Amino acid sequence: MILPIDELAIRPIFLVGFMKSGKTTIGRLIAKRLNRTFIDLDEYIEEKLNQKISVLIREKGLTIFRKEETRALKEVVRNYPTNSVIATGGGIVDYKVNRIYLPKHGYVVWLFSSLNELMKRQDNKDRPLWNNDVTSLFYSRIYHYSEIADEIIITDGKSIEEVVRYVVGQ
Repeated sequence: MILPIDELAIRPIFLVGFMKSGKTTIGRLIAKRLNRTFIDLDEYIEEKLNQKISVLIREKGLTIFRKEETRALKEVVRNYPTNSVIATGGGIVDYKVNRIYLPKHGYVVWLFSSLNELMKRQDNKDRPLWNNDVTSLFYSRIYHYSEIADEIIITDGKSIEEVVRYVVGQ
């Protein structure tokens, strides 16, 4: 088990990582195994705004989306301060305020997948930032993920079940 007992009892678990690293899929399973509430921050934002993130970014810009993302993160933590697993968006680390907030309010698990692995997983969903220079974006975020992570899990070559078992210790 990677999580200390006191962390399990009192803090949310935040999953961070690049797009397609498995945060939502793995997060749902971790939450189920630990009997926690699961929140996908991107889904939460879309529900709250009644708008797809890709449309929000296209219509209002990335800066507005990042502000909404920060607001949603704080709201979710306020509403689910303990006993939750929260899958963040891949770019949550782009804002310094989030890099300060996440480790202060929860246990941060970085699901690291190599760029080669992520390219294999790309499913052509509407991901506005994927179509930009993905390589530069990937490498620009690595330091930010590493600076806030309490735990790093390399997912390359591991099944979803292996990653989940590693996190929950079962």
